Amino acid sequence: MIGNMTETEYGIEGTTYCSLFNKQIRVWIADGVDLEYGHFCVEALNHLHYIMN
Repeated sequence: MIGNMTETEYGIEGTTYCSLFNKQIRVWIADGVDLEYGHFCVEALNHLHYIMN
């Protein structure tokens, strides 16, 4: 779901496919935030595609 992840001093950066915009987008998960929450947010964003169509 989130790929190309790198850990930075501010948290985790990566990329994911966003079906709403039909392209890869960059994501950033703040330091101290659980990675599973980041996956939840990406899933919710992709769910908007189905709600808006």
